[in-house]
Amino acid sequence: MYFSDMWTKAAEPGASRSWLDNAVLIGLYNVLTASVIGVVAVLSSSKGLSWDSFLRFDALHYQWIAEHGYADFRQAFFPLFPLLWRILTVEVWTAVAMNGTLYLLALITLGNSLRIDRRTLLMFCSTPTAVFFFVPYTESLFFVGSAVLLIGHSRQERGLIFMGYLIACTSRPVFTALLPAVVLATWLAGNDRRSIYHQLIPAAGGVALALAMVTMVQYRDTGEFLGFYHAQSGWGNTFGLPTMPLTSWGGGWIVMLDAAALLIGCIAGLLTLRMAYTKWTTGSSNEPFLVALSTGYLASVSLLVLLIHGGELYSLGRFVFCSPFLIVLLWRYLPRWSQGTIKRHVLTFGVLVLFFLLFGSYVHIQTFLRFLALAGLLAVIPISCYTKGPWVWSAMVGALLWSVQIYFALHFLDGGWVG
Repeated sequence: MYFSDMWTKAAEPGASRSWLDNAVLIGLYNVLTASVIGVVAVLSSSKGLSWDSFLRFDALHYQWIAEHGYADFRQAFFPLFPLLWRILTVEVWTAVAMNGTLYLLALITLGNSLRIDRRTLLMFCSTPTAVFFFVPYTESLFFVGSAVLLIGHSRQERGLIFMGYLIACTSRPVFTALLPAVVLATWLAGNDRRSIYHQLIPAAGGVALALAMVTMVQYRDTGEFLGFYHAQSGWGNTFGLPTMPLTSWGGGWIVMLDAAALLIGCIAGLLTLRMAYTKWTTGSSNEPFLVALSTGYLASVSLLVLLIHGGELYSLGRFVFCSPFLIVLLWRYLPRWSQGTIKRHVLTFGVLVLFFLLFGSYVHIQTFLRFLALAGLLAVIPISCYTKGPWVWSAMVGALLWSVQIYFALHFLDGGWVG
């Protein structure tokens, strides 16, 4: 049974009814958010707001590649975005316009294709790292590729699956998480010849062609074969056991952002293990393919980041929160979790407080209170957004998420590290 067929019957009254409905809702939200960010940035920054404000960190490397081609350590970056940017002329505004447009179209189309309810779409729109969809980064193209492959898997259309993996894996080096995830999902949700033929083979083909294209583009510029692999060591990407407490580059609020991302990755990992145990003992995981793929990806990318930098969760927040796989996870499980008892939600809060001890939340009272507030916010989101309680609770949580999103966007535009 197709993924979309399984959930269409369970769609709630607030579910998306048309592409236009999604377009209006998501468009209005992002226009309002961008307007507030722009006004606040102009009024609060001594330097004002210019197109150069969008060129931070990785964006500078992509600009260099678009203008000069590949060289040295920049081979760690994959070519799809800088090549498209070069075609459009290497101006900051063209990258911002292209990325923002592609992201919004992909999100709207994904919501309509899978009939994702509006609350989940709005929750995803308000993630703290959404700024990366509107700056010269690869997040938008990766989102497009991932949305295409999700739609392709839901319809079992091999062409869409192939194109989705091709786009995603030429936009950034994500094949190390995507390929294990799709292999695992094929076993969990099918493991027969039909699922291998319709799901796994086109996915593997898209990944293989993507790696071949990346190699050819970089070899043309540098004369080095598999330069993207050798360049990883220059960025400190070597495997090792994490040291405690866990941390993140940038410190402060960025640690809390990446802590929340690792929490999602751990939850996805536990859900994947539960599916595997159920599959092993009963012969069926009882979950659709897209759910297994999404939890597998989120768990894989979180584990890779945890092991590569020795406990420094470099950019994990961006990898998790800017992924359409998070939408599937939220849509599938948050409504279920919201129906639990008060005792369950209090227990959830306690577990979150204990989890954040891994990040040294105990070192100072202010740090502990910040993580305590984060645990409270994460524990109350399912209740406030997916139950028929007083609207004021949903409004308060939504306003808080929106404020956090605006804070991180302003922090990035002012030159601060976000992920």
